[in-house]
Amino acid sequence: MSVLLRTVVFILCVVTSSSTFAQDSLFAFVQNGRSRALPKEIRDHKYETAKHLYDQLIQARGDSRKPVPKFVMNAGERYVAWMNPFTTEIGLEETAYDVCTRMGADSLNAMAALLAHEITHYYENHDWSRSFVSANKKLDISTKIGELNEGLKFEVQADYLGGILAISAGYNTYNVFDKFLKQAYEAYDLPAAIEGYPNLEERLITSASTAERLRKLHNVYLMANLLTLLEAHATADQYYQNILTDFQSYEVYNNAGVNACLGAIHLTDPLKLPYAFPLELDLGSRLDGLNTREIHDADQKKAELLRHAESWLKNAIELAPEKPIGYLNLAIVYTLREAWLDATYFASKALALSQQSASFKQSADAQIALGIINALQDKIDEARTQFTLALPGNRALAQANLARIQGPPAPPVIATKPATGVETIEEVILEDVLAEPQFTITSELPNEVICGRQNLEQSELLIHYVSEGEYALFHQTMPNYEGATQKGIRLGDQAHEILRAYGDPPKTLELPAGRCLSYPEQHLLFLLNDQNQLQQWIVYSTKL
Repeated sequence: MSVLLRTVVFILCVVTSSSTFAQDSLFAFVQNGRSRALPKEIRDHKYETAKHLYDQLIQARGDSRKPVPKFVMNAGERYVAWMNPFTTEIGLEETAYDVCTRMGADSLNAMAALLAHEITHYYENHDWSRSFVSANKKLDISTKIGELNEGLKFEVQADYLGGILAISAGYNTYNVFDKFLKQAYEAYDLPAAIEGYPNLEERLITSASTAERLRKLHNVYLMANLLTLLEAHATADQYYQNILTDFQSYEVYNNAGVNACLGAIHLTDPLKLPYAFPLELDLGSRLDGLNTREIHDADQKKAELLRHAESWLKNAIELAPEKPIGYLNLAIVYTLREAWLDATYFASKALALSQQSASFKQSADAQIALGIINALQDKIDEARTQFTLALPGNRALAQANLARIQGPPAPPVIATKPATGVETIEEVILEDVLAEPQFTITSELPNEVICGRQNLEQSELLIHYVSEGEYALFHQTMPNYEGATQKGIRLGDQAHEILRAYGDPPKTLELPAGRCLSYPEQHLLFLLNDQNQLQQWIVYSTKL
């Protein structure tokens, strides 16, 4: 799975009608908090593995509006997995765990799909109608609600949204659930048809349909993030809005808000905003472009982008109030509006939360934001103090802003010896791909926009294409890529090795735990982690 699914910067339970589980229930809700038995609790290495995966899914969901359900695991052989709204628990049986492990390389993917399904049932309140019926049996309306056959609807929604959740946590769940279903029915000796449940054939059909929808939405999400990295903010905005009609999560809201905020920064007079925000580091190019940009024509669009950014970032904060990034990004929105009191409050909130979680880079980014807020109000001494405090956590960005206090930024240093030949991944030449595009997965967006993806052995190709001839083609490495760039850079290399080979990047985009180094002349993007190691690189070709 692409590392871009995690970049921000700044992816099986049905309902019974009785008060207890049916004997042959598969992935069932508990009703009234009771079950027929209390199997032995499991707390060994199996529990630890499943609990770690469960925690990743909860973190990816990023929804703090409801209490996080407790994860439990037992030795039962009746329910596979369940969500109990009365005890606020999500459970997995050891037998179901063993079924997942028999799927070999897809074992964790299958478990992620199963647990993400249950998590979706919980956060989407799929127990509401049954709980209402149980508590209000004397009301006529409860009878009508109880007669609704919601099982299949809930299953399809939980498969789909749960699949997106698992993908956003880094698990490939496209083609595992149908295989898991067949093996689970066999392991539990269940008939294909169970009263009150979608039958096995129905579930297999909807699983295949859901997998196809997931592929298409995943395409759109990956492309939105790539276009953000490429500074194609208006186009990326269309992609994010398309995603948010189907799926809302902390990461999507945050990325959409950051993209809009970046677009607003690029529409701002560089002389009025000469500092480098934790969202981006592009001083040279922004200042150099002053004479060619008609800033006065951009005020209305900038205001619109900031409204979008504010709304989406507030949604992100509501879903995950404990995460500092949303507050930091919102502080930058208010900085762009010159709303200094609000900007200071949210940057300070981001700093406090990042310090509590010992996130040194995010602490540094919050200090840089506070420094910029002070600098823009001519409080130079306070700004210098904040930038200096940020040096250990984000030296490059802090130094750039310290230098700006002293005067205009120095032009970026570019490598004097350009690479020979064309940058490729797996020896694929992008012009050849454009001449004969053959994408295995395509998603259609409004206004005749096509988003396509093709998986290769150690990389993947993605394309944004508009009928008029506008396009953006990306080729990105996967974690197993063994090749090197034209200048010998490989996955795992340190940032200083990239800088020695390619020079200082003209553009840098800050990420929560790393940064993206952008070399527009070479059409290269390098994504680094918080240890300054290369996680992924991208070759691209555009006509935007």
